[in-house]
Amino acid sequence: MPSCLVLLFLSMSTLGEGRSFASSHLFLERQFQADVRTVQQELQEALHGALGHGHGIDDKQISVANATLLPIFTSLPKNEHGRVGAPGMRYAVQRYFSKNHGWVIKGFESHSNAQQDQTANANILGTKVPGFVEAALEEMLQKGGFALADILTVVIVVERLIFDEVARSLESAYHLNNLHTEQMLNMDSLLTVLESQLIVEMFERHDESDKELHKLDREEIHESYDDWQGLQDFMKDIVTTMSNPVLGRATQNPFSSVGREVFSFDDAVGIAQRISNEYGRWGNQECMELKSFLSEMDKTETGRVPLSGLYQVPEGRWSFQEPPEYLRELGALDDSSKALGPQVIISNYVYGMSNCLSSTPYYSVCCLNECEGLLQQIEMEVAKPSATPAEILDGMSRISMMSFTGDISSISSKFQTKLEDIAAKGDGQVPLHGRLFAQWLHYNFPRQCPFPHSAGSLRPQTQGERLSTNTSIYIEDKERSEHMQPKVQKVSLSKRRETSSETAEDLWSWDEELMHTPQHRDPSTTAYHGTAGPRLWPAIVAAGILFAVKHLHRSVATATKQRMLLPMTGKSMKSHDL
Repeated sequence: MPSCLVLLFLSMSTLGEGRSFASSHLFLERQFQADVRTVQQELQEALHGALGHGHGIDDKQISVANATLLPIFTSLPKNEHGRVGAPGMRYAVQRYFSKNHGWVIKGFESHSNAQQDQTANANILGTKVPGFVEAALEEMLQKGGFALADILTVVIVVERLIFDEVARSLESAYHLNNLHTEQMLNMDSLLTVLESQLIVEMFERHDESDKELHKLDREEIHESYDDWQGLQDFMKDIVTTMSNPVLGRATQNPFSSVGREVFSFDDAVGIAQRISNEYGRWGNQECMELKSFLSEMDKTETGRVPLSGLYQVPEGRWSFQEPPEYLRELGALDDSSKALGPQVIISNYVYGMSNCLSSTPYYSVCCLNECEGLLQQIEMEVAKPSATPAEILDGMSRISMMSFTGDISSISSKFQTKLEDIAAKGDGQVPLHGRLFAQWLHYNFPRQCPFPHSAGSLRPQTQGERLSTNTSIYIEDKERSEHMQPKVQKVSLSKRRETSSETAEDLWSWDEELMHTPQHRDPSTTAYHGTAGPRLWPAIVAAGILFAVKHLHRSVATATKQRMLLPMTGKSMKSHDL
């Protein structure tokens, strides 16, 4: 553990802007004790609040999360005690937040565990905080794996951390508008504060002292983000609902002759949390429009669009500017076919980190993955970790999803045979959460289900994370022009479809990756070793990382002065919207 801490501090020292190692070390040392106490208090309070007396969890919270988590948990591989391992826990937690909010929780992404070499990356720094939650749960519960109640606990802990982050962000918005959190706000002032909070999140500026810069951001928001009016309307709708005399939180001002509603800071936090909870689903409308636009370009019906065609899209609603290497790192570029040339995988691109609407220290708001909805229906029908091809196909025959074109149960004989081939490699069973089944879903539903790349092969980053490393998110004009002139021979549509079918068969990979069950461990082996004591090391590591995340956000804010991280619409600052 001490060596890990040294590596962590070394990685944090690289985040400074011209800061020497020595001065960085002294700066960290000054912040260290406070950060340890802050992180330890925040996370332990969240854990104890979730666990309660005797490890109890609030019944209402269980009922809300149960509908999403139960079928996932039932279908995950378990040990002899009926518990899943840490990968299964993280997978279930991410599925929960993705379905309910459109959030990608940092540290719970499918690619996070495979990125051990990226210690200086924003994502890998962020992953350590949920890692501390995991370690603390293991220490407090002393279990070999995670039961459903434990996963519910993690969900509640993460929600608590995110709630605290929203409150901090809102407090910053108060100060930026020369307001105090003890003041009662009228409707106009509340809307102004909530707008400031959204602007702060969009620019990823978390310095409440620079009021002049915030004033400039507010003046430029309409020019920078064409759909700002739509976002304002979304916010106002929530405020109206929350301030409704029957449904809302606001109180009437007894001293007001107008009878206008007033809002306390707690009221404002509740409204801001509601906005945060629903922002992902609201923004997903644009994601679906983007997918529809790309699907219209998919003449071969393989879920792929020629890269040359993407770069030829004229300026307007959509304009695509990501360089090929960025698309490749996202897992959205298929350049395996010499006959067809480079192609963009629609589902991987739409769900990719480059299309996230916004990013906070704990999560990013990204496009909803439609394939997860299909997988959850399959999980509910099958209700076990592995099933025979007949059981899977029988379950799919009873599934109907409006967002999927065509009949889900209409699986070609070719892919029925492919499913049987998968089962033949697994003693007659197909693991529902294995890479091969995910690949099978992709080729059956290429526009909805992303292609599952092998673990460790991707390095996905949001635009802000890429900008913070001084790496461009734009393709150079010369390179773009070269890609607009495809080097492959023009062929008829029927020939392209035939070639696409042959290419898909050639691209099929039999590399399987499974979610293993947790191994039984002696509780005595789970203790943390080192001079700092078993309970202090996780807090020290978490504290160092929280500081690194906060410091990184300052770097991101500087980088995004050139280009804001905003939802993808009109001239909004997404790389395909320029």
